[in-house]
Amino acid sequence: MILSTTDVGSHTTRCRKKENPNNVSSPLEKCSFAFHLILFPVGVAYLLWVMAPKEWIETSMGVSYYLKKDYAFYFPVTALFLFFAIPLIYAALNSFTVPQLSSTDTIQDIYTRSSTIPHPSSKNLSTPESTLPEICDLDPTKLVWYHPTQ
Repeated sequence: MILSTTDVGSHTTRCRKKENPNNVSSPLEKCSFAFHLILFPVGVAYLLWVMAPKEWIETSMGVSYYLKKDYAFYFPVTALFLFFAIPLIYAALNSFTVPQLSSTDTIQDIYTRSSTIPHPSSKNLSTPESTLPEICDLDPTKLVWYHPTQ
């Protein structure tokens, strides 16, 4: 563990920096580094394509074919559109997996706990523990307001 000291005014604080015991990078760090290695040169090439004069690209770089500079506007706009549209598309696709509001699956599923003891009004209430009902979910078929559709 590495200890570092930091002077803040008249106070000195010691911070313990956590080190990875095996000094192994996480998959997220590796993926981030790979994306950086790929996207940084692509970004530099894009900026050169947008900002460099047409003659300089053709003569000094020796590029014979490249996209028109009119398309330089479309790439960022498309990326911005996808950035805002993908969460909406994701929510729309997830709405197909949700049961309908008239279904009992919105109230009761495989994790619903049913009561194992009878209702407190039907048994003897002699001890204080028996007055507290068991914590469980209500059976939707026994509710007054519940009317399943035919």
